[in-house]
Amino acid sequence: MAGGPERRGVFALITPTRAPLFLLRLFVAALFILPVVFMFLAAFRPPGQPLASALWPARPSLDNFQRLFAVLPVGRFTLNSLLVVVAAVPLTLLTASWAGFGMARLPRPAQRRWVLLSFMALMVPGVALWSSRFLVYHRLGIGGTLAALIAPALMGSSPFFVLMFYRAFRRIPSAVYDAARLDGAGVLATWGRVALPIARPTAVAVAVLTFILYWGDFLSPLLYLDDARRYTLPVGLQLLEQLGRSDYPLLMAGAVWATLAPLALVVVAALALALVERKHVGRIGNPPLQPPHTNPLLQPKPSDDAPLNPLNPVNPVNPVKTSAPAGAARPAARRVDAFCQINTEIDS
Repeated sequence: MAGGPERRGVFALITPTRAPLFLLRLFVAALFILPVVFMFLAAFRPPGQPLASALWPARPSLDNFQRLFAVLPVGRFTLNSLLVVVAAVPLTLLTASWAGFGMARLPRPAQRRWVLLSFMALMVPGVALWSSRFLVYHRLGIGGTLAALIAPALMGSSPFFVLMFYRAFRRIPSAVYDAARLDGAGVLATWGRVALPIARPTAVAVAVLTFILYWGDFLSPLLYLDDARRYTLPVGLQLLEQLGRSDYPLLMAGAVWATLAPLALVVVAALALALVERKHVGRIGNPPLQPPHTNPLLQPKPSDDAPLNPLNPVNPVNPVKTSAPAGAARPAARRVDAFCQINTEIDS
């Protein structure tokens, strides 16, 4: 560029008018990132060092993580949380997408009734369901087990997830469903092969929200589990806080350990999204080169006095003659002439 070096990437979008808004967004993002940075730095402080000292530890140490696994079975708690998440996320995607797809395929009056019912169920506080769920789980024989934590996933985990899928499936044109039905696809085939791939962004959002819901659930294990060996990681962090309320480096080490799984999920999802976008942009940015005038029906007809080009039988007009003759037909008119010629040949 003549005015200076060319700006690339995100900085190319920062103009003098957008700079204040960019700085404001950066400040708001820093407000959310600073507590996480403080948590990671405090986890590497030497044991017993107060938080009032310098932010960056003078001698970073991993002793807090060793003490974390020594005082509590953190590995067992982490495994229990992983088992709950691995079972609950697919079940939630399955049941919530089924419910949303069924609502989207109902007539409009029935859709309004079910949406209203879903909103009413969403407004019911979770506290009102604790005692009834406790009695139902014990009657079913799953009380005190990890199955009691996974059971809500059989009902979609939350009406909000059902409404998300309903909104995604409802936006698909009805012609797509009609075409699938004409091809012989049943209800499950239409859901799995047509509707769910189109609603993939919604499915990813529901999967992430379900992971966060079950990974950070503290009350359900505390209420429905009676064996310490089945506790999940949030309950383990509460036990750690009861062992030493003022041992902040140890508490921060436990918080860092509990944050690693969601953080790894975010990093992997961001890398996968960047890879997909890079492939998509590469396909769009490098289209295959198409030779011009490959359709013989759209070629200009050579005049009687135009010399022929023996090297190009598709376009017999001599390429030296680049200027079109006066009164030459427009491309649309040539298409009409070609279409009429094809109809005449078919009739004859």
